[in-house]
Amino acid sequence: MKKLHLLVVALFASSLAFAQPEKGNIFLNGSLNFDLGSSSADVSTFNLGVTPKVGYFVTDKIVVGLDLGIAMNNSNDKASDTKTSGLAFGGGAFARYYVMPKDHFAMFFEGGVNTSFGSSSVETNTGKVDGPSTFSLNAGITPGISVYVSKKIALEANYGFLGYSYSSSSDKTSQGNFGLNLNPNTMRFGVSVLF
Repeated sequence: MKKLHLLVVALFASSLAFAQPEKGNIFLNGSLNFDLGSSSADVSTFNLGVTPKVGYFVTDKIVVGLDLGIAMNNSNDKASDTKTSGLAFGGGAFARYYVMPKDHFAMFFEGGVNTSFGSSSVETNTGKVDGPSTFSLNAGITPGISVYVSKKIALEANYGFLGYSYSSSSDKTSQGNFGLNLNPNTMRFGVSVLF
């Protein structure tokens, strides 16, 4: 009976072989960031971002690719009866370098350049007013981790941003800065599939 248990454990363990990305693999990824908050000043916020990606492994540790993104944000100030909403679309290019200390776990550093275009509106008790259109550019590096749950599927998380960010709007305002951003809204969770 003991030998049967050992055989079952050995067969189960061998069936859990984890992925090692290889040159030529196709990489599909979808990530999500979510932020829900409120303050004592009766202001509630909701932010949601979705980013699908596709890439190609040019080596066993480097993938290059393209991404698209959509972001929505809403805030509701109950004290002033003001609702603000925004929507942005964008895309960019990225390169990711994997450091693989274990078969089922990897750290990565992803460098990329992304742009987005957006619009916003403000609604009060007197009516709705369209806000300025916006443009943003981000170029930098984001660290992350991948945990391979099967041969082809990995769960991912990344947090933070080191690089340059620029934004401008149709009302002639603009802002650019270089730095490290550790704001919680930079956290993303995703799933990657290898083909």
